[in-house]
Amino acid sequence: MSKTGNLYAVYGTLRKGFGNYNRLLNNEHCEYLGTQRTDPNFTMVSLGGFPGVIPSGKKEVTIEVFRVNQPRIDKQLDFLEGYPSFYQKMKIQTQWGEADMYILSEDYLGKKEVESGDWKEFIQGK
Repeated sequence: MSKTGNLYAVYGTLRKGFGNYNRLLNNEHCEYLGTQRTDPNFTMVSLGGFPGVIPSGKKEVTIEVFRVNQPRIDKQLDFLEGYPSFYQKMKIQTQWGEADMYILSEDYLGKKEVESGDWKEFIQGK
């Protein structure tokens, strides 16, 4: 796959094994680069069927990083995430380079916290 395109750091329903991954990232225009934990600067909350990350806090978040080389998919990701009216984007550093991560405002602090910062682990533990 081409080394050009946009990097995305995903932490919820866009991760492998979830429905939105199969809908948007499981194709020839998207390359899975790997999984890592972020720096401990975040709070992950549950919004019911999906999580959100708030860029304040002291927790690491488990992310999967993908390279997307199709502008149509970039637009579909923004649409799915309700960008810019619901989620915003934040650049974070990953071991593969700078990636966009969809984030929530601090208005969502107080929602049920995902203590581990790992949505997959949280869902499997329910």
